[in-house]
Amino acid sequence: MLLSTLAQPKLDCARAALCTACPQIHLSSLEQEKKKRDEVRKFLVAGLGELGEQLPLTFHSTRAQAGYRDRIRLRIDARGKVIFFNPGKDAHCPVLSPGLRSTLQEFLRLVAPIERHLTIFSHLELRAPDLDGRPGLFLTRRANSFVTSAAEENLSLELIASVLGDNFLVGLAGRKPLFQRCALTSELYYYVPLGSFRQVNERVNQALLASLVQGALTRGVREVADLYCGSGNFLLPLLAAGLQGVGVEIQPDALIAGRRSAGEQGLTGEWRCEAVFDWSRRQVSEGKQTELLVLDPPRAGLKEALQELVRLDPSWIALCSCHVPSLVKDLACLQQKGFKVQSLELFDMFEHTNSVEILVWLAP
Repeated sequence: MLLSTLAQPKLDCARAALCTACPQIHLSSLEQEKKKRDEVRKFLVAGLGELGEQLPLTFHSTRAQAGYRDRIRLRIDARGKVIFFNPGKDAHCPVLSPGLRSTLQEFLRLVAPIERHLTIFSHLELRAPDLDGRPGLFLTRRANSFVTSAAEENLSLELIASVLGDNFLVGLAGRKPLFQRCALTSELYYYVPLGSFRQVNERVNQALLASLVQGALTRGVREVADLYCGSGNFLLPLLAAGLQGVGVEIQPDALIAGRRSAGEQGLTGEWRCEAVFDWSRRQVSEGKQTELLVLDPPRAGLKEALQELVRLDPSWIALCSCHVPSLVKDLACLQQKGFKVQSLELFDMFEHTNSVEILVWLAP
Protein backbone atom coordinates (compact mmCIF):
# COMPACT_ATOMS: atom_id res chain seq x y z
CA MET A 1 0.00 0.00 0.00
CA LEU A 2 1.35 3.41 -0.93
CA LEU A 3 2.06 5.73 1.98
CA SER A 4 0.33 8.56 0.16
CA THR A 5 -2.97 6.69 0.44
CA LEU A 6 -2.55 6.73 4.21
CA ALA A 7 -1.69 10.42 4.40
CA GLN A 8 -2.06 11.89 7.87
CA PRO A 9 -2.33 15.60 8.73
CA LYS A 10 0.91 17.52 8.39
CA LEU A 11 1.96 19.85 11.17
CA ASP A 12 0.90 23.42 10.51
CA CYS A 13 3.87 25.71 11.21
CA ALA A 14 3.75 29.31 10.03
CA ARG A 15 7.55 29.56 10.00
CA ALA A 16 8.32 26.24 8.32
CA ALA A 17 9.78 27.95 5.25
CA LEU A 18 12.15 30.03 7.39
CA CYS A 19 13.20 27.43 9.94
CA THR A 20 15.60 24.61 9.00
CA ALA A 21 15.33 22.72 12.30
CA CYS A 22 12.55 20.42 11.04
CA PRO A 23 13.45 19.43 7.45
CA GLN A 24 10.67 16.80 7.29
CA ILE A 25 7.86 18.96 8.64
CA HIS A 26 6.23 19.16 5.20
CA LEU A 27 5.75 15.38 5.22
CA SER A 28 3.03 13.33 6.87
CA SER A 29 4.06 11.10 9.77
CA LEU A 30 3.97 8.01 7.54
CA GLU A 31 6.08 9.73 4.89
CA GLN A 32 8.57 10.70 7.58
CA GLU A 33 8.70 7.09 8.76
CA LYS A 34 9.48 5.86 5.25
CA LYS A 35 12.18 8.47 4.76
CA LYS A 36 13.85 7.56 8.07
CA ARG A 37 13.63 3.84 7.38
CA ASP A 38 15.23 4.33 3.97
CA GLU A 39 18.05 6.45 5.42
CA VAL A 40 18.85 3.93 8.15
CA ARG A 41 18.71 1.08 5.63
CA LYS A 42 21.21 2.88 3.41
CA PHE A 43 23.76 3.09 6.25
CA LEU A 44 23.12 -0.50 7.31
CA VAL A 45 23.75 -1.83 3.81
CA ALA A 46 26.91 0.26 3.46
CA GLY A 47 28.28 -0.91 6.81
CA LEU A 48 26.96 -4.46 7.19
CA GLY A 49 26.46 -5.61 3.63
CA GLU A 50 23.84 -8.30 3.02
CA LEU A 51 22.84 -8.37 6.70
CA GLY A 52 22.00 -4.67 6.52
CA GLU A 53 19.68 -5.38 3.61
CA GLN A 54 17.83 -8.21 5.37
CA LEU A 55 17.39 -6.80 8.90
CA PRO A 56 13.74 -6.04 9.76
CA LEU A 57 13.30 -2.46 10.97
CA THR A 58 10.61 -2.01 13.61
CA PHE A 59 9.44 1.60 13.88
CA HIS A 60 7.91 3.19 17.00
CA SER A 61 6.20 6.58 16.84
CA THR A 62 3.52 8.36 18.83
CA ARG A 63 2.56 10.24 15.66
CA ALA A 64 1.83 13.15 17.98
CA GLN A 65 3.32 15.55 15.44
CA ALA A 66 3.34 18.60 17.77
CA GLY A 67 4.32 19.43 21.32
CA TYR A 68 6.91 16.75 22.04
CA ARG A 69 10.12 18.60 22.85
CA ASP A 70 10.87 19.24 26.56
CA ARG A 71 14.07 21.29 26.34
CA ILE A 72 15.64 23.91 24.08
CA ARG A 73 18.98 25.73 23.80
CA LEU A 74 19.15 29.47 23.16
CA ARG A 75 22.02 31.82 22.36
CA ILE A 76 22.89 35.03 24.24
CA ASP A 77 24.42 37.74 22.06
CA ALA A 78 27.05 40.30 23.09
CA ARG A 79 24.33 42.70 24.29
CA GLY A 80 22.73 40.05 26.48
CA LYS A 81 19.72 39.49 24.25
CA VAL A 82 18.39 35.92 24.29
CA ILE A 83 17.89 34.70 20.72
CA PHE A 84 17.43 31.42 18.89
CA PHE A 85 20.40 29.66 17.34
CA ASN A 86 18.13 29.24 14.34
CA PRO A 87 16.92 32.74 13.34
CA GLY A 88 13.86 31.23 11.64
CA LYS A 89 12.47 29.85 14.90
CA ASP A 90 10.28 31.73 17.37
CA ALA A 91 8.78 31.23 20.84
CA HIS A 92 5.59 29.74 19.40
CA CYS A 93 7.41 26.77 17.83
CA PRO A 94 4.78 23.97 17.60
CA VAL A 95 7.20 21.10 18.35
CA LEU A 96 7.82 22.45 21.85
CA SER A 97 5.76 20.81 24.57
CA PRO A 98 2.99 23.06 25.94
CA GLY A 99 4.87 23.39 29.24
CA LEU A 100 8.13 24.37 27.56
CA ARG A 101 6.42 26.76 25.14
CA SER A 102 4.69 28.68 27.92
CA THR A 103 7.88 28.64 30.02
CA LEU A 104 9.90 29.98 27.10
CA GLN A 105 7.49 32.80 26.36
CA GLU A 106 7.34 33.84 30.02
CA PHE A 107 11.12 33.56 30.37
CA LEU A 108 11.79 35.83 27.40
CA ARG A 109 9.35 38.39 28.76
CA LEU A 110 10.86 38.40 32.26
CA VAL A 111 14.56 38.61 31.29
CA ALA A 112 14.13 41.30 28.62
CA PRO A 113 14.56 44.20 31.12
CA ILE A 114 17.80 42.73 32.56
CA GLU A 115 19.57 41.79 29.31
CA ARG A 116 22.81 43.57 30.20
CA HIS A 117 23.27 41.21 33.15
CA LEU A 118 23.26 38.22 30.78
CA THR A 119 26.30 39.28 28.76
CA ILE A 120 28.69 37.10 30.80
CA PHE A 121 26.87 34.00 29.48
CA SER A 122 27.11 32.61 25.95
CA HIS A 123 24.08 30.33 25.84
CA LEU A 124 21.48 28.59 27.97
CA GLU A 125 19.24 25.56 28.07
CA LEU A 126 15.62 25.91 29.12
CA ARG A 127 13.71 22.86 30.38
CA ALA A 128 9.98 22.32 30.77
CA PRO A 129 8.49 22.17 34.29
CA ASP A 130 9.16 18.89 36.09
CA LEU A 131 6.78 16.75 38.14
CA ASP A 132 6.94 19.36 40.90
CA GLY A 133 6.13 22.21 38.52
CA ARG A 134 9.69 23.61 38.46
CA PRO A 135 11.11 24.83 35.12
CA GLY A 136 14.87 24.66 34.71
CA LEU A 137 17.45 27.10 33.36
CA PHE A 138 21.10 26.13 32.89
CA LEU A 139 23.54 28.88 31.92
CA THR A 140 26.95 28.54 30.26
CA ARG A 141 29.67 31.14 30.79
CA ARG A 142 31.11 32.99 27.84
CA ALA A 143 34.58 31.82 26.77
CA ASN A 144 36.26 34.97 28.15
CA SER A 145 34.32 34.86 31.40
CA PHE A 146 37.59 34.71 33.38
CA VAL A 147 37.55 38.51 33.27
CA THR A 148 34.26 38.49 35.15
CA SER A 149 34.59 38.75 38.91
CA ALA A 150 32.87 36.27 41.20
CA ALA A 151 30.90 39.14 42.68
CA GLU A 152 29.59 40.18 39.25
CA GLU A 153 28.66 36.59 38.43
CA ASN A 154 26.84 36.18 41.74
CA LEU A 155 24.98 39.43 41.18
CA SER A 156 23.83 38.33 37.73
CA LEU A 157 22.66 34.92 38.98
CA GLU A 158 20.82 36.42 41.93
CA LEU A 159 19.10 38.96 39.71
CA ILE A 160 18.04 36.32 37.17
CA ALA A 161 16.73 34.06 39.94
CA SER A 162 14.80 36.90 41.58
CA VAL A 163 13.19 37.91 38.29
CA LEU A 164 12.18 34.35 37.43
CA GLY A 165 10.83 33.54 40.89
CA ASP A 166 11.48 30.97 43.58
CA ASN A 167 9.94 28.09 41.64
CA PHE A 168 12.46 28.42 38.78
CA LEU A 169 15.66 26.36 39.08
CA VAL A 170 18.66 28.39 37.86
CA GLY A 171 21.94 26.48 37.45
CA LEU A 172 25.47 27.20 36.27
CA ALA A 173 28.39 24.85 35.57
CA GLY A 174 30.74 24.58 38.53
CA ARG A 175 28.05 25.54 41.02
CA LYS A 176 26.04 23.30 43.33
CA PRO A 177 23.99 20.98 41.08
CA LEU A 178 20.24 21.48 40.89
CA PHE A 179 17.90 18.63 40.02
CA GLN A 180 14.55 18.33 38.32
CA ARG A 181 12.33 15.35 39.17
CA CYS A 182 11.01 13.98 35.89
CA ALA A 183 8.67 11.19 34.81
CA LEU A 184 10.55 8.12 33.63
CA THR A 185 7.80 5.52 33.25
CA SER A 186 4.19 5.44 34.43
CA GLU A 187 5.48 4.18 37.80
CA LEU A 188 8.99 5.64 38.09
CA TYR A 189 10.53 9.09 38.29
CA TYR A 190 14.16 10.15 38.16
CA TYR A 191 16.19 13.18 39.13
CA VAL A 192 18.16 14.88 36.37
CA PRO A 193 20.79 17.60 36.95
CA LEU A 194 20.08 20.72 34.92
CA GLY A 195 23.38 20.37 33.06
CA SER A 196 23.06 16.65 32.32
CA PHE A 197 21.59 14.78 29.39
CA ARG A 198 17.87 14.12 29.24
CA GLN A 199 15.92 12.80 26.27
CA VAL A 200 13.85 15.50 24.56
CA ASN A 201 10.75 13.35 23.99
CA GLU A 202 9.26 11.82 27.14
CA ARG A 203 6.61 9.66 25.46
CA VAL A 204 8.96 8.08 22.93
CA ASN A 205 11.57 7.58 25.64
CA GLN A 206 8.99 5.60 27.60
CA ALA A 207 8.42 3.37 24.55
CA LEU A 208 12.19 2.87 24.29
CA LEU A 209 12.43 1.90 27.96
CA ALA A 210 9.50 -0.50 27.68
CA SER A 211 11.15 -2.24 24.73
CA LEU A 212 14.50 -2.49 26.53
CA VAL A 213 12.98 -3.93 29.71
CA GLN A 214 10.83 -6.40 27.77
CA GLY A 215 13.87 -7.48 25.77
CA ALA A 216 15.82 -8.15 28.96
CA LEU A 217 12.97 -10.07 30.61
CA THR A 218 12.30 -12.15 27.49
CA ARG A 219 15.95 -13.20 27.45
CA GLY A 220 15.88 -14.09 31.14
CA VAL A 221 18.55 -11.53 32.04
CA ARG A 222 19.38 -11.29 35.74
CA GLU A 223 22.42 -8.98 35.73
CA VAL A 224 23.10 -5.80 33.80
CA ALA A 225 25.86 -3.24 33.45
CA ASP A 226 24.48 0.06 32.16
CA LEU A 227 27.44 1.96 30.74
CA TYR A 228 27.24 5.70 30.00
CA CYS A 229 24.24 5.44 32.33
CA GLY A 230 23.71 9.17 32.92
CA SER A 231 21.09 9.72 35.61
CA GLY A 232 19.70 6.20 35.27
CA ASN A 233 17.35 6.49 32.30
CA PHE A 234 17.91 2.80 31.46
CA LEU A 235 19.16 1.36 34.72
CA LEU A 236 16.29 2.46 36.98
CA PRO A 237 13.54 0.69 34.94
CA LEU A 238 15.73 -2.42 34.69
CA LEU A 239 16.23 -2.46 38.46
CA ALA A 240 12.49 -1.96 38.94
CA ALA A 241 11.91 -5.00 36.71
CA GLY A 242 13.94 -7.14 39.12
CA LEU A 243 17.40 -7.11 37.57
CA GLN A 244 20.56 -6.55 39.55
CA GLY A 245 23.03 -4.13 38.10
CA VAL A 246 25.62 -1.39 38.03
CA GLY A 247 25.54 1.98 36.33
CA VAL A 248 28.81 3.50 35.10
CA GLU A 249 28.99 7.23 34.35
CA ILE A 250 31.85 9.74 34.36
CA GLN A 251 29.70 12.76 35.33
CA PRO A 252 29.45 12.95 39.16
CA ASP A 253 26.23 14.99 39.28
CA ALA A 254 24.41 12.42 37.16
CA LEU A 255 25.52 9.63 39.51
CA ILE A 256 24.28 11.62 42.52
CA ALA A 257 20.91 11.90 40.78
CA GLY A 258 20.82 8.19 39.96
CA ARG A 259 21.57 7.13 43.52
CA ARG A 260 18.93 9.51 44.87
CA SER A 261 16.27 8.24 42.46
CA ALA A 262 17.03 4.62 43.30
CA GLY A 263 17.12 5.22 47.04
CA GLU A 264 13.81 7.08 47.21
CA GLN A 265 12.04 4.35 45.22
CA GLY A 266 13.53 1.36 47.01
CA LEU A 267 15.71 0.20 44.12
CA THR A 268 19.07 -1.43 44.85
CA GLY A 269 21.89 -0.92 42.39
CA GLU A 270 25.56 0.04 42.25
CA TRP A 271 26.62 3.39 40.81
CA ARG A 272 30.23 3.89 39.67
CA CYS A 273 31.69 7.29 38.78
CA GLU A 274 34.28 6.14 36.29
CA ALA A 275 35.17 6.24 32.60
CA VAL A 276 33.67 3.27 30.75
CA PHE A 277 37.05 2.28 29.31
CA ASP A 278 38.68 2.26 32.76
CA TRP A 279 35.81 0.34 34.37
CA SER A 280 35.82 -2.26 31.59
CA ARG A 281 39.58 -2.77 31.71
CA ARG A 282 39.48 -3.24 35.49
CA GLN A 283 36.62 -5.73 35.22
CA VAL A 284 38.58 -7.72 32.63
CA SER A 285 41.76 -7.68 34.74
CA GLU A 286 39.74 -9.07 37.67
CA GLY A 287 38.31 -11.85 35.50
CA LYS A 288 34.73 -10.60 35.76
CA GLN A 289 32.02 -11.09 33.15
CA THR A 290 28.74 -9.30 32.48
CA GLU A 291 25.49 -10.95 31.42
CA LEU A 292 23.99 -7.89 29.69
CA LEU A 293 25.77 -4.74 28.60
CA VAL A 294 23.49 -1.75 27.99
CA LEU A 295 25.41 0.84 25.99
CA ASP A 296 24.27 4.38 25.20
CA PRO A 297 27.54 6.09 24.19
CA PRO A 298 28.10 9.67 22.99
CA ARG A 299 27.47 10.48 19.32
CA ALA A 300 31.03 9.46 18.44
CA GLY A 301 30.28 5.87 19.43
CA LEU A 302 32.15 3.33 21.53
CA LYS A 303 35.58 3.99 19.98
CA GLU A 304 38.47 2.44 22.00
CA ALA A 305 36.15 1.18 24.73
CA LEU A 306 34.69 -1.41 22.35
CA GLN A 307 37.81 -3.61 22.52
CA GLU A 308 37.59 -3.84 26.31
CA LEU A 309 33.82 -4.31 26.36
CA VAL A 310 33.85 -7.44 24.20
CA ARG A 311 36.45 -8.96 26.54
CA LEU A 312 33.78 -8.92 29.26
CA ASP A 313 32.20 -11.79 27.32
CA PRO A 314 28.59 -10.57 27.60
CA SER A 315 25.71 -12.89 26.73
CA TRP A 316 23.84 -9.93 25.24
CA ILE A 317 24.49 -6.33 24.26
CA ALA A 318 21.76 -3.70 23.97
CA LEU A 319 23.24 -0.78 22.03
CA CYS A 320 21.39 2.54 21.73
CA SER A 321 22.29 5.56 19.59
CA CYS A 322 20.79 8.53 17.77
CA HIS A 323 23.75 8.81 15.38
CA VAL A 324 23.39 6.21 12.64
CA PRO A 325 26.93 6.43 11.12
CA SER A 326 28.71 5.78 14.43
CA LEU A 327 26.16 3.11 15.39
CA VAL A 328 26.71 1.20 12.16
CA LYS A 329 30.47 1.51 12.59
CA ASP A 330 30.19 -0.02 16.08
CA LEU A 331 27.89 -2.77 14.77
CA ALA A 332 30.41 -3.67 12.06
CA CYS A 333 33.18 -3.92 14.67
CA LEU A 334 31.01 -6.03 16.98
CA GLN A 335 30.12 -8.26 14.05
CA GLN A 336 33.82 -8.82 13.41
CA LYS A 337 34.20 -9.78 17.08
CA GLY A 338 31.59 -12.51 16.68
CA PHE A 339 28.41 -10.71 17.78
CA LYS A 340 25.26 -11.07 15.69
CA VAL A 341 22.42 -8.57 15.46
CA GLN A 342 19.19 -10.06 16.82
CA SER A 343 16.87 -7.09 16.36
CA LEU A 344 16.91 -3.43 15.42
CA GLU A 345 14.19 -0.95 16.42
CA LEU A 346 13.73 2.68 15.41
CA PHE A 347 12.16 5.18 17.81
CA ASP A 348 10.92 8.50 16.42
CA MET A 349 12.46 10.58 19.21
CA PHE A 350 12.96 13.66 17.02
CA GLU A 351 9.85 14.10 14.90
CA HIS A 352 10.12 16.22 11.73
CA THR A 353 13.94 15.92 11.75
CA ASN A 354 16.23 13.49 9.93
CA SER A 355 17.31 11.88 13.21
CA VAL A 356 16.00 8.75 14.90
CA GLU A 357 16.87 6.81 18.05
CA ILE A 358 17.88 3.18 17.48
CA LEU A 359 18.00 0.20 19.83
CA VAL A 360 19.92 -2.90 18.71
CA TRP A 361 20.14 -6.24 20.49
CA LEU A 362 23.21 -8.40 19.81
CA ALA A 363 24.42 -11.78 21.03
CA PRO A 364 27.57 -13.87 20.36
